[in-house]
Amino acid sequence: MATAKKKTNRVEAIDTSRLPVRSGNPKGRPRGSRNMAEVFRAIMNAKMDITERNGRQRRMSRGIAMLHNVIDDDTDFVEIALACPSR
Repeated sequence: MATAKKKTNRVEAIDTSRLPVRSGNPKGRPRGSRNMAEVFRAIMNAKMDITERNGRQRRMSRGIAMLHNVIDDDTDFVEIALACPSR
């Protein structure tokens, strides 16, 4: 008597030991994407208009403006400078 093969819905396992090795991130970081340091640098280098206490208008980067105001103990300016849209 011949034995019949039993039908199953299982998919046969693929032998992965013979496949080429693939890294964990095969596509990698997309070209042109910026990391956090570049984003922070762009924000700090953005120019903004500042009115000094003597009424004189100056144009300087956000980073320099924040340093001037931290020295003068004006910590509210830091929040304003980061919220101000860059030009």
